[in-house]
Amino acid sequence: MKLTTKSFESNGTIPETFAFAKKDPTNHFALSENKNPHLSWSDVPEGAKSFVLVCHDP
Repeated sequence: MKLTTKSFESNGTIPETFAFAKKDPTNHFALSENKNPHLSWSDVPEGAKSFVLVCHDP
């Protein structure tokens, strides 16, 4: 199975546009746009009914 995106580079930082919050010099953080990134699955195993994606961007 392969997961791809056109929204950011592989092994790169996820842009603030796709995050819940972003750094803010005055208040430490501010709410971001929280948009959904483009995601595409290919070579899905036969019989798969759902996916779980955990995304951690330290």
